[in-house]
Amino acid sequence: PEWANRLLREEAIPAAVRDGQWLGKSAVLTADGAEVVVSQLILAHRGADGRVEYLSTVCRDISELRRAEEEVLRSEARLRALVTASANI
Repeated sequence: PEWANRLLREEAIPAAVRDGQWLGKSAVLTADGAEVVVSQLILAHRGADGRVEYLSTVCRDISELRRAEEEVLRSEARLRALVTASANI
């Protein structure tokens, strides 16, 4: 997706070149165009002269993790509502 391309160009790749690595959330598109949020690591590989020769990346699908986090947030909100309601009885 365009937002992920922009993130890679403007933040992730410059940080990997500068610091040796970048780790963050990004996204990829499936063959049918669906967006999949990923945890992405970009590594800068340097030659003997210290210059970056190439970059490599590893992406891990975190869709299930995100769904679980969202469910925890919904459960916490329901629990807060119940506690507030029971305090008013």
